[in-house]
Amino acid sequence: MTTTPFMSREGMTRRRMVGATLAVGVAVPIGVARQAWAASTASGPVQLTLPVPTGPYPVGTVPLRLVDTSRTDPVVGPGHHRELLAGVWYPARGVRRYPPVRWTSPAVLRALLTSGGFPADVAVAPLTDTRLCGWHK
Repeated sequence: MTTTPFMSREGMTRRRMVGATLAVGVAVPIGVARQAWAASTASGPVQLTLPVPTGPYPVGTVPLRLVDTSRTDPVVGPGHHRELLAGVWYPARGVRRYPPVRWTSPAVLRALLTSGGFPADVAVAPLTDTRLCGWHK
């Protein structure tokens, strides 16, 4: 029996890991959009939905923009530092007073849909049960 290794000779690079994460993260919602698009008879975009959370705690999220001022960004060039945009999700109390968060931004969803061969306005990103709260600006 022949098996194929999970990692290539080059190893799992950050780019490959991000690509794999994006592929897994969008496969289900795009599959749902395809089914909803095929089944929809109403005009206008389909509102995607996510499963109801199963955990006992409400969830808060905070967007972070991390900048490494000790390193320049090799892609952008001199005068620009490396940046990483990240989000932190955590169990929280009293989050209902904060606004719900979309699964992804409209621009990202349009890009994902068009890259999959769908019209850009076929679906609207779902709201999550997560709330934008905490120490963001």
